[in-house]
Amino acid sequence: MMRIYLVRHGDAVSDQVNARRPLSPEGRRQVERVAEKARQAGASPRHIFHSPKLRARETAEILARGLFPNAPCEDLRAIAGIAPDDDPASAAELAEVMVEDFMIVGHLPHLPRLVGMLAGQSLSFSTATMVCLERLEQGATPGWCVKWITTP
Repeated sequence: MMRIYLVRHGDAVSDQVNARRPLSPEGRRQVERVAEKARQAGASPRHIFHSPKLRARETAEILARGLFPNAPCEDLRAIAGIAPDDDPASAAELAEVMVEDFMIVGHLPHLPRLVGMLAGQSLSFSTATMVCLERLEQGATPGWCVKWITTP
């Protein structure tokens, strides 16, 4: 079964502290805890995509180290179309063409809108929340369902 892992970035410092909004020390700890839980659950995405924002990149890097402690992630990179206010349709199209498990590290309100589009569910994403969606291959029209959710 194909899986998509959707992750909201960890807690970031305020823009008054740093306009680029890197992860806070607590945000780093949050992501490390979620990476460990996801690794134990068997998460092994072949691709980790993140938005161009610093807090998403840092989150993706921590997740990659936590999920693949003995080797680097094969494909860790920023992609367009997953910023906070982007239309989730392009990410939904990506989900339909990918053939290997992948992860998107992004933001509100994009991630909840994407889950709604793919799985027809309304979910909230606190910082560092990871949602695993699994492709349903039954019936004429494949879809997605929420397999599990983990938080720090």
